[in-house]
Amino acid sequence: MTKDKPDNKLPLRPSLAVHAYLEELADWGTFGKTKNAVAMRFIEDGIKAAIDRGDIQRLSARNFPDWKGEDE
Repeated sequence: MTKDKPDNKLPLRPSLAVHAYLEELADWGTFGKTKNAVAMRFIEDGIKAAIDRGDIQRLSARNFPDWKGEDE
């Protein structure tokens, strides 16, 4: 992956146990209605927590070509 052309399809291969947890959480519906939605929610929450702790620097969504003007 380069900064000029990011790889938007990460080859994530969660374990079967993680799939089971994601499926159970999707059934609850609290964090999303599908396994993908639940995984995305936890990834986003983890990134936000890392920014809040100062582990990583906040980026502006305006610097990315797919930005549609939503909240950053």
